[in-house]
Amino acid sequence: VLVSRIVRPLLQLNSMADLVTADNLNRMRIDLVDAPVEVGQLSNAFNRVLDRLSDAMDHQRQFVDAVSHELRTPLTILTGYLKRALRRGDNLTDQQRKAIDTAQEEAARITRMVSDLLDLARSDNGRLAVVLDQICAVEVVQETVAAAKASLSRRINLIMPDSFKVCIQANRDRLKQVLLNLLENAAKYSDPSREITVELKLDGSNLLISVIDRGVGIPKEDLGKIFDRFYRSSNVLDQQGSGLGLSVVRLLVEAMEGTIAVTSEVEAGTTFVLSFLTCVPRQLSVAE
Repeated sequence: VLVSRIVRPLLQLNSMADLVTADNLNRMRIDLVDAPVEVGQLSNAFNRVLDRLSDAMDHQRQFVDAVSHELRTPLTILTGYLKRALRRGDNLTDQQRKAIDTAQEEAARITRMVSDLLDLARSDNGRLAVVLDQICAVEVVQETVAAAKASLSRRINLIMPDSFKVCIQANRDRLKQVLLNLLENAAKYSDPSREITVELKLDGSNLLISVIDRGVGIPKEDLGKIFDRFYRSSNVLDQQGSGLGLSVVRLLVEAMEGTIAVTSEVEAGTTFVLSFLTCVPRQLSVAE
């Protein structure tokens, strides 16, 4: 009976400790009932550790939020000057023009990374506001594919039924951000000669948007972790990347009440599938 009285709260302590994550640090507390004094003291010490970890996470999130804000302004100014230099640089040599192009690409990459960090920080602080509206998904996808073709210089094949018009509840800008992120990811991890495919189709009351590449693929053991922050697949560690892109993609998709799934095979390619519930377009009055 004595051993049982000691072991039971320890097992309870162990099971509750397994439930602790970065997302629930400020809510998870261990409260043992009828535990020996020593075990109760252990649980109190554990709760104090959780309090300190929660405070540290809050400070980290505030720091990332503040730094992201501070970096956006100088990056925007830098990008503007680089664009202006290219537009007005009639006397630039090919080598100088190439150097400015490279600087512009790197500035854009850092800007995207800062935006990703800011989105994650806002999400952690409960301040990521995604306003949903009825949008024509086909128009958004077509615009995004056209922009990606120009910026990535890649062949992107858009597949959808003729006269295909579907309304979903989402955010136009955020959906573009998600699709561009997935298309850039597909371009980064596939050969430039291989085509990227974007496919739209209906599955019951859901619209499925698939982004398909024929690239390096993702090992099976990594598939469950690719949406984790800063995680990078073991077969692409030699490539540039922050490991933030896909975590932001899932964050935004879920904020728009959609889902994202992935299937992949090494050396065969990867398919990301976005799913959104379709809606009946509202009838606008003459005044609207």
